[in-house]
Amino acid sequence: KDPWNFDMLFGLRQVQVFTAESNPDTDKTSPSTASTFNVDDVLEEEVELQSKELAEIHVISEGKPVSVSSTEERAKNITENSGSEWWTGDETAWIEIDLQMDCIVDHVKMLWWGISKADHYKIFAITSSGEMTLVKTEQDQTVDVEEQGKEYNQWVNVSGWLLDTYKVRLELSDGNKDPWNMNMFFGMRQVVIFGIEKEKFANVALTRGLELIETVQKGAKTLQEVPELSKVFNELGLFGGANKESLFTGVSVEVVNNILKKFDRKGVTFNEESSSAHELLSYPGAAVWEGNCQNSWLEFDLGNICLINSIEIDWEDSREAENVRVAIKTASGDKTFEKLELFNQIGRKLRLDFSGENVAVKVVKILGVEYTNKVIFERKIKRLLKNHTFVAEALIEKFLLR
Repeated sequence: KDPWNFDMLFGLRQVQVFTAESNPDTDKTSPSTASTFNVDDVLEEEVELQSKELAEIHVISEGKPVSVSSTEERAKNITENSGSEWWTGDETAWIEIDLQMDCIVDHVKMLWWGISKADHYKIFAITSSGEMTLVKTEQDQTVDVEEQGKEYNQWVNVSGWLLDTYKVRLELSDGNKDPWNMNMFFGMRQVVIFGIEKEKFANVALTRGLELIETVQKGAKTLQEVPELSKVFNELGLFGGANKESLFTGVSVEVVNNILKKFDRKGVTFNEESSSAHELLSYPGAAVWEGNCQNSWLEFDLGNICLINSIEIDWEDSREAENVRVAIKTASGDKTFEKLELFNQIGRKLRLDFSGENVAVKVVKILGVEYTNKVIFERKIKRLLKNHTFVAEALIEKFLLR
């Protein structure tokens, strides 16, 4: 108990956590800060997704068609960033933005007109088949610091949702009459929707270096002979000058292969009775994985945190499993599914459990997109560029995480 009669039994001023940092000269950790875990692994698993950036996320609403409850002639201002606005004097109103393709919405920004904002609103996600789901309300709204206290023309933010979305609908109520005696209760200058089109999803189970290896093997002997990598070299500022040839001479396919092994953390494990599944990551379709027991399984480590949208399996000669159970490891625990469907979960590891004695798989496609932690990447690049012998590694990692 404290001596000041506060009735406190425990008191703590500070907790300091030390982790190991790589030494760029010796590539060894300092004994005084030795750690049993990999710092990057911890960051990949624990850093909040809000601090990560998904390179493919961009504005998906600009110029898209807009339907409104009234004042149709002004509807296009909502998505065209024209500097003008849409408004209505109705007591309730709605706005519907057609994204014209299936998308995943990351976040939404709305710019109200004057003071004519809705005190209450609902946001619905509409699928391509017309199914409508309530995803957000004004309770989910946040306001940036620079916009707080702003009475006129205020920007507000709403976080996204993990649903396939073809259209976004806003239903507005309890408006505020404009101060210019125009009798307008709702006004919107702009709605900006950020996200990614589903058509841009790729197989995140594939080894990231596969694309680079295939490029180099198309007749090129060294990296500097691959035209596709010119942009990467230029971005790093490594072309030109006296070092141009010396930096790249001898960077062969074999060197690329060895470097990729150091950076690619994708992996797959499987039940001991089965055949090897490693080909599923590097050369899908080149070999068949066989479960060889009644209850076989595959567990994938995708190497980065990913948005996992769906899974497609190509079976060998109709040797399909009786049932496929999916477990995706997320920040809030394992999410399990009893069949292949739309998952839209964020995680790094997942497991497929197969029931059936004669299961054989040619290809597993885990469709989604990878999150890249730019802080980790930039730290690695700076470390590698301290010594020119690591230039090839920096170039390759820049290519893989571009």
